[in-house]
Amino acid sequence: CFSDCSSLTSITIPSSVTSLGDNCFNSCTSLTSITIPSSVTSLGRYCFSDCSSLTSITIPSSVTSLNDSCFPNCVKLTKIYFDALTPPDIFSGTFRSWYGKVYTVNYTAYQQATNWSAIADRILLDDRYTYTNKSLTITADDVIGNSTKTKIHWTEVFTKTKDGVSTDVTLTGYAWSDAFEQNTSKTETVQRTITYTRDGLTATTTITQGVWLDKYYTVDLNNQWRISSDIANPDSTAYDGVYESNSNYHVGNGVATMSINISGYDSFTVLVCSSGERGYDYVMVGKIDAQPTTSDYQANTQGAATSGTAVSDYKEVTFTGLSQGEHTIYIAYKKDGNNDYGTDRGYVLIPKNQ
Repeated sequence: CFSDCSSLTSITIPSSVTSLGDNCFNSCTSLTSITIPSSVTSLGRYCFSDCSSLTSITIPSSVTSLNDSCFPNCVKLTKIYFDALTPPDIFSGTFRSWYGKVYTVNYTAYQQATNWSAIADRILLDDRYTYTNKSLTITADDVIGNSTKTKIHWTEVFTKTKDGVSTDVTLTGYAWSDAFEQNTSKTETVQRTITYTRDGLTATTTITQGVWLDKYYTVDLNNQWRISSDIANPDSTAYDGVYESNSNYHVGNGVATMSINISGYDSFTVLVCSSGERGYDYVMVGKIDAQPTTSDYQANTQGAATSGTAVSDYKEVTFTGLSQGEHTIYIAYKKDGNNDYGTDRGYVLIPKNQ
């Protein structure tokens, strides 16, 4: 409509206009100001592209989306005022090649924002208004184990005033607390006072820090097992890497053993699976602190002819009532001596965050 009108310096759009189409003011290099009425609901692609003299603009609350490449190369645009309290949708290229110094926006953070607190420099608090902070309240999550930080949920209320009209605005968000002393007690919880300051306001709350449990485990593969190289981890975020039998590979009647030494756990879980002929090759998990035998075992995956990458292909074995002491879990993969296939192996998974 006005593309390449290089001498156009200002324009007022009437309230009968409901949208500004693609390339509407593209390359209006002398345009320094523009008033968009509240009747406008959308701004097209390249609407203000290359408006190199535009320094500020107000977007009415009726606009809920700024299209891709709406403001590219607006090199002097340093302030964008939004009348809405909720950020409009933007695209990764909305401000492409834009060098604004005040409205510096991280697209990923903006895309995830539920209010203006997630936007750099919080442009909502622009210089058209005066502001009065009213209150700040916080809550925080209790923490367990040896955590020394907690997630703070905050709510801030302030009043913004323009031309004698005042409006209360509520912002919410979260932040992480400063580090506090670790609770090393294994029997007693500790109360912590958490302090959070925002915009000159300070609020406090109390959390409970749970007992500290010194939990760890080590895996001894005994040169008979190894980290798997030919099977994918079912879920690397939930399980440690897959362990596979090694020493009895292609060895008839061979047994490959491994052990897991645990400390500080009330319960512990392993998952096992056999890849071999049905009914002949199997994985055994011994009773706690005992080597497995063919007549006395907790888990046996006979009948698992193939080993897939899904967790459903594994059998879960859980030990309970361990009283946080030190224990050893022994696991063996037993091969028969008749049918020897190249895929014959036993597999073990250990869930994380037990």
